[in-house]
Parts: sequence; structure tokens; C-alpha cells
Amino acid sequence: MEELLNQILHEVKEIKQGQVRLETRMDKLEQNQEQLVLRMDKLESRMDKLESRMDKLEENQEKLSVRMDKLEHNQEQLVMNMNKLGSRMGNLEQKQSHLEVIVNSLGTELRSNFRYTNSKLDEHRQVFNMFSGEFKSINRDIDAIMSR
Repeated sequence: MEELLNQILHEVKEIKQGQVRLETRMDKLEQNQEQLVLRMDKLESRMDKLESRMDKLEENQEKLSVRMDKLEHNQEQLVMNMNKLGSRMGNLEQKQSHLEVIVNSLGTELRSNFRYTNSKLDEHRQVFNMFSGEFKSINRDIDAIMSR
């Protein structure tokens, strides 16, 4: 019986030691669980920051998209304005060509009128010279008659 009692005591001791080991493991497990909870909290905090950054990134991307749309619209307007400018330049070139024809015609007409005016002036000069000579002759005659 004593032996049985010793054996029971020995088993009780082993159970106590097992319980102590189990409690130690449970304490370690609880500590590890607490560390895991802390890490999860840090991870959640980092995830929140990441989500915030992603939201800002999406917002900036939307702003960039709007700016790109505006840029495309402005570029299309620039192309339209350049096309209009090209058309207006074509019209201007046509008008300039027409104006050159008019100026050339006017120059030809002015030269013709200048020649005509010069020829008429020459005729009038000849008539004046003729009358001047006759007038001088008449004046001499008058002077000769007056001096007699």
C-alpha cells in the first residue's frame, strides 16, 4: 500500500509538474497572443494609413484625369484654331494676289496717264513757246512803232 501511495504521490507530482508546464505554456501562449494582438493593431494602423494614401492617390488620379481631359480639349481647340488660321491665311494670300494685280494695273494706268500728261505738257509748252515768240515779236514791233 505504501508503494501504491508512493506511486500515486509520484503521479500526482508528475501531474503537478505537467500542470506547471501547462500553465507556463499557457502564460507564454497568452503573451504571444498579446504580442499578436499588438502586431495586428499595428498592422491595422498601417492598413488604415495605406488606405488613406490609396484614397489620396485615387483623388490625385481623378484630378489628373480631369486635367488630361482639359488638355485634350484645349489641344483640339488649338487644332481647330490652327485650321481656321490656315484657311484665313489662304484667303489672305488670295486677297494679296488680287491686290497685286490691282496695284500692277494701277501702276500701268498711272504710267500711261503720266506719259499722256507729259505729251500734253510738251504740246502746251510748244504752244506757249510759239505764243511767247510771237508775243516777243509783237512787243518788238510795238516798241519799234513807239520809238518812231
